[in-house]
Order: sequence, then C-alpha cells, then structure tokens
Amino acid sequence: MDVSPMEPSVLDKIFEPRRIAVIGTSRDRGFFWVRCFLEIGFSGEIFPVNPKEKEVLGLRCYPSVRDIPCEIDFSVIAIPAPKVPDVLRDSAEKGAKLATIFSSGFSETGTREGIELERKIRNIVEEYGIRVLGPNCMGVYIPSRGLSFRPDFPKESGTVGFISQSGGNAIGVVLYGESWGVRFSKVFSYGNGVDLECTELLEYLGWDPETEVVGIYVEGVRDGKKFLSVARRIAQEKPLVVWKGGVTSAGSKAAASHTGALAGSAEIWNAVLKQCNAVAVSSMDEMVDMLKVFTQVPEIRGRRISLISISGGASVVNTDLAEKGGFVVEEFPQDLQEKFRSKIQPVGVSVRNPIDLAGSFYDYEALEYIMEEIKPLIDVLVFDLQIIYPILWRRMREFDYLSTLTKLVIEGCKSYRDDDKVFVVILPVMHYEREWIDVKNKLIAEGVPVFQSTDRAINALAKAYRYYRRLEKLKGNVAR
Repeated sequence: MDVSPMEPSVLDKIFEPRRIAVIGTSRDRGFFWVRCFLEIGFSGEIFPVNPKEKEVLGLRCYPSVRDIPCEIDFSVIAIPAPKVPDVLRDSAEKGAKLATIFSSGFSETGTREGIELERKIRNIVEEYGIRVLGPNCMGVYIPSRGLSFRPDFPKESGTVGFISQSGGNAIGVVLYGESWGVRFSKVFSYGNGVDLECTELLEYLGWDPETEVVGIYVEGVRDGKKFLSVARRIAQEKPLVVWKGGVTSAGSKAAASHTGALAGSAEIWNAVLKQCNAVAVSSMDEMVDMLKVFTQVPEIRGRRISLISISGGASVVNTDLAEKGGFVVEEFPQDLQEKFRSKIQPVGVSVRNPIDLAGSFYDYEALEYIMEEIKPLIDVLVFDLQIIYPILWRRMREFDYLSTLTKLVIEGCKSYRDDDKVFVVILPVMHYEREWIDVKNKLIAEGVPVFQSTDRAINALAKAYRYYRRLEKLKGNVAR
C-alpha cells in the first residue's frame, strides 16, 4: 500500500487569487458576495459586476466582466442559470483560473434545459482550462487568504479542511464548529461538481500542509474506485471523517434533486469507508464531535478510563456508556481509595471508579488531589461538570464555586495534556443557560474539549481510538 508523501498540488495557486470579479451582486441581497470578501479581510482587488449599479460598498461597479480594466483570477457567479455559460466564458477570457457558480437550475433539476446548461459549462472548462466549483454551491472559504462565502465566518485559521457537496452543511459545520472551538484551514462547497468535486478536493487537502484533519459531507462520487484509492491514502496521513448523505431510498432521491448525485447504498459506503480507515458519521453533531476530538484531544493510546461526577446516578450511567464504547473502568487500588477517603466526606460517595463525590464535589483541594493521583492509572478522564449544583451552592452560601471549579478543570486539562493523557468535560444543558454559555466559552477559549453529553463524548473518543489502532496495523503492514 502506497503511503509516500503526496505531490504538491497544482490547485494551490488557483486558490490564491489577487483579483476577484463578483458577478450578480445585488442591492436587494445586501451585496452579499462583496460583503463576504470585505468582512473576511481580502487584501486584493474586488470588481463588482452589475449593470444597474455604479458603486457597491465603496467599490466601483462594472456593467460586465468584459468592462473590467484588467485580468482577473477568480470569478463568483450569482446570476440566473441561462446566463451563466456566457459569463463563465467571459471570465475565462479575462484570465480567471477559478470560478464559483452559486446559481442553481442545472442538472439537479432533472430537466433537459438544466442538463444542457451544465454540459455547456463542462465544455467551457475543457476549452479554457478554468476550474469550476459548482454550479449550485457556495464555493470556497480560506480565512488565511481572505476568501469566504459568509460574512460572519471566523477570520482565524485552523487545521481542519472540510469538503461538502451541500452549501448548507458547509455553512453549518463551520459555524457550529466555531462555537465549539474548531477552526478551519480550507472549506469547499462544490454542489453539482461539474468540474472540481470531492475526490480531487480530497487529494488537495491530503497534500495541503495547513490541513491536519479532513472532514467530508458527500452525497455521491463520480468515480468510486478513485475515491477509495485517494481516501485510503489520506486516512493514513490525516484523520478522515466522512458524513454520507442519501443512504436511504428517500434520502437518495433527495440527493438526486439536491445536487444531481447518485447516492449509492449505505452498505456499499460503509464497506468502502471501513476499507479506507475513514471515520464514518451520520450527523452534523457527530461530524463536529469528531473534529473536536481530532484537533483538541491528544492521541488516545489506551482504553483505561475514569469518570468523575457529583451524582451517583450519573456515575452509573456514564460507566455503562464508557464500557459499551469499548473503554475499561478499572477499580482503583485499595490503598489509593483509602487515601481518597481520608480527604472527602465519609458518606454518600464512591472512589472505586467511577468517582462519585457527592458533597465533596465542592472541595477544590480534594478534587485536584484525586485528578492528579489517578492520572498514571488511566488514559482518559471524563469530568461531568453539572453546573446546576455549584450555582445552587452560590445562592445558598454566597460563594462563587463555579468560577473556582472552572479554573480547576482548565488546569486539570492542561496537566493531562502535558502528559499525553485525555481530559474531556461533559457540560450538559439542564438549566441556567446564560451561566452554561459563560462556562462553555471559558473552557473552549482555554482549549478544553467540551461535549454536551457523555454518550456523544464516548462515541467520539471510541471512534478516534479505533482509528488510531487501525492506523497502527495499516502502517505495520506497510512496513513489513
């Protein structure tokens, strides 16, 4: 199996435009596309094109692409479908090496007219060598290069590359991911994929030195064998997370009307992804959870786990979830349990593993001691931070233990990370939403991996653990 370094990608240069034409920017849509580039901080030149406007957001507006007084590199096309081929040709003749076609009304409609328009686009691509994202897509988001398809996307770059056949799912993963501390190197929405599509973009992200983790939302691929070959290669170099849409009969029909994709059966896709050592997910929640684990959590090297909570019931349920996920909840040695008991209240607690601290959850020094002492004995610590208890304590005792506990968790996570151990926080939403948001944001700002539930955390950690172990076996086979 070939695991040699991927060749430098010829695509990289086309994703570094200095002159962008925005064709179809309109007042009734708030000059959306121009605003995207201005607000992300694009440092090159922007040329709005609309025969009805003289100026757009302080920029001179041109009647047509042909009227732009210089060559362009990148064309964003948002006009009615029948006009797209001519404008794409004009863009190519103006020097554009890349175009995003936002417009819909092509093969996804299933109509003869839509299919013929898409054929014309393909012919222009072949004639001029211009590369196209779309039609029926959002395009490209590369914060380090000032490219975006939303004005509210984060300006900070990260290490996650994401490819999406759906524009809406691309937007959702970026914004949802941002709220949980995930940042992106490059994101591509390619829609119908008349030219650039999943496999070629995946190969590009496999090469890209700014991308360390790759996520995909896909409804169908053009060449299954090529996709399998590229995906297998990428997954040996970088974690690859795949969310497959259209796995049911009804979902497959929806995919065809959405992007014109032939979706394929769930059984075939699951077999393909398993062969590739790709991590399969089935929702946006799962996708973001996996991206969190692969970017915020050290490599999971073992299955020994401990769980800390204030609640006996939560401890029981969390233990069930951990063992179902393939982790091992081993009882701590008796001498260590005795040390723990000497520091906490005598009744209503359990320190065997899982650790149910009851009222001793409010004892900062005891918590800190326990977390440090169990570190050599485990690979993963799951800390169940139910804020409903320290908030009630604050009301009763006029002491802000929630802030103290938050600081303890942050320091504990850093300590575990320094020793290549995994420390994740469960932050369930039960009540006190404002306080919950405040704690969540503080933890995320410090790089603490936060999950809304234990089952989601265990699911993501277990999938990551299996990925790393399969990777070891694959690389062992290659070495031999």
